[in-house]
Amino acid sequence: MPISVTCPVNNKSSQSGFTLLELIVVLLITGMVTALAWPALQRMGGSMQRSLELSEAELLMNGLALSVRDQGQPLLVKQLPDPNYTTAWMQQLHELNIQVQADPPVFISASGFCPFGGEIVIELKGRTYSAYLAPPACQLQWSFPDA
Repeated sequence: MPISVTCPVNNKSSQSGFTLLELIVVLLITGMVTALAWPALQRMGGSMQRSLELSEAELLMNGLALSVRDQGQPLLVKQLPDPNYTTAWMQQLHELNIQVQADPPVFISASGFCPFGGEIVIELKGRTYSAYLAPPACQLQWSFPDA
């Protein structure tokens, strides 16, 4: 005959879940980690936004030499968009509210080359960026402020 042994079950040890104190501690730690990480996340988001804006401006500016070559007329870049120089490229600058200034003016030949290059300032969505149009193919080289 088998012998049966029973143990009394302690109700307190079989409970599952968190106590109120454990829950408060977990929420406090989560809040502290979030508070410490939040500024870095905001800087990263702003940095990504500026990077996207620069990519957009770079794509348009790299089309500058092609636009001049397609038009078949040289362009002296003082301030863009230029109402006297109507192309689809210039229309895109106007639609995206991108302002380009060059001082001294940058010459782009009818073949689409910048024989001398020059410094330009691009204003895009309230931010100002500096770039250099490098000869001979008008390639952009960005210069960023130290801050």
